[in-house]
Amino acid sequence: MEAIVEIIKTLKGLSEAFSWPIVVLISFLVFRAPIKAYINRITFAYHGKTAVHSPLDKQQVPTDMTASINKLGKMPERPVEVETNTNELEKVEVQKESGADAYLKSFDNPLLKDVEDRISEDLSARNIVDPSDKTEVLVRALASTQLALLTERIYTSIWGSQVRVLRFLNGQENGVDISALRPFYEVAKSDYPDWYKEQSFERWLGFLTSYNLITVEKTRYVITVAGRQFLRYIAEAGKPERLYG
Repeated sequence: MEAIVEIIKTLKGLSEAFSWPIVVLISFLVFRAPIKAYINRITFAYHGKTAVHSPLDKQQVPTDMTASINKLGKMPERPVEVETNTNELEKVEVQKESGADAYLKSFDNPLLKDVEDRISEDLSARNIVDPSDKTEVLVRALASTQLALLTERIYTSIWGSQVRVLRFLNGQENGVDISALRPFYEVAKSDYPDWYKEQSFERWLGFLTSYNLITVEKTRYVITVAGRQFLRYIAEAGKPERLYG
């Protein structure tokens, strides 16, 4: 339940811009499968100030940020594009409808219609009635939810030593040489030898670069906008300090 509470806590901020029906639909229907997988990956549990933890076999390092976001809610493949002309217009329309039907069916849920109705009512109450305006609003809500869930995913997987690296780099305007980061790894490896049996320095650092929390500029490592936003998220959400790893 802790994971669900944390997700709801994160999405609470989104309600300032979008009402809860929109956030609920996008979060728990569009991303229902990834949320389940996310819960299964939890390695920390907190009760008060006490943390119960189990070592991760390996941190999951994405190939890039786009891949990370796609894993949260992968869109079905688009139908094959067909050249449109007068003779084949009807054929194209059929293919588009077929693709839309398949996509909509992937969200089938007994509660879906009720939530959809409440979203429509909320949009109407906000005087968002133009189709293009609705699209813009819902795309923004979807993007915000994807980022919120990605941030939660990072928080669940990141280790304490990596958070300390982010805090350290946050105060280094010109960045640092890679040699300045290795001590963080060595201390953590000494404190948690079982965790680091198969965790090389390169892989440990690669977790941060793959999630675009830090980057390299002219051989120097610097924190990114995403890294600063992650630290801000931890502070504003009142997240427990990562002490392990």
